[in-house]
Amino acid sequence: MRLFFARIKDIIDRLVKFLTRDIWALDFSELSNARKRTVKNAQALLLTARGFGKQRVGREAVALSQFTLLAFVPMVAVILFVTNGVGIEKYLLDSLSESFPSSMPLVEAIRKYADNMVSATHSGAFGWISFLSFLWTIIWLMLNVGIAFNRIWQVKKPRKLWQRLAVSVAVMFVTPFVLVLFFSGWVWYARFIGMVADHLGPLGFIRSNLFWLAFYGIAVLALSIMYKFIPHAKVRYGSALKAAL
Repeated sequence: MRLFFARIKDIIDRLVKFLTRDIWALDFSELSNARKRTVKNAQALLLTARGFGKQRVGREAVALSQFTLLAFVPMVAVILFVTNGVGIEKYLLDSLSESFPSSMPLVEAIRKYADNMVSATHSGAFGWISFLSFLWTIIWLMLNVGIAFNRIWQVKKPRKLWQRLAVSVAVMFVTPFVLVLFFSGWVWYARFIGMVADHLGPLGFIRSNLFWLAFYGIAVLALSIMYKFIPHAKVRYGSALKAAL
């Protein structure tokens, strides 16, 4: 029994030594392509784990979550404001209703609250002050996202303030149109799956799996774009995609 525990301890000691020292001194010219990729991925995981605590990523994530909750309803209000201005608000709301039929009370509550924010702009100067304060909440969220990403990526020189503000405003006005395209595609996808579901037979489980696969693909795409363009640094899309995965 002692010999068994001694062997286990020896294996653990060698593994710790390899992960803390030897892995950084490997000669890649002596490794195959598959082993090179494995070692590089292991090094990336180790650096990520080491930097997670050092860069206080957990604290940044909690702070960004709070900022996002604060800015969520104002962002919906801005989306409705922009879509109403170009005449596609009804199309967006219809797409939302068709995409989330089981969550209609929640969608309706958010829509009414956002409508109240938009209608406040008709109340004179104080209404516009309220609306602009909500607008600033969204810009504040985006600025803090950029600051957090730069801190995590150890970017010493951030973008100029006017550049960050310009990007934030552009994102606010582009997002509604992206959402319209997204929900239009989602409605088409739901209809297509509904049409073929009756013909799947015993393979009906594919329907729900395709739903989550599509959701995962959209989330990966959105995160990879954020990792690529938000930090004020040259980030290869391949690296951003790996991080998103």
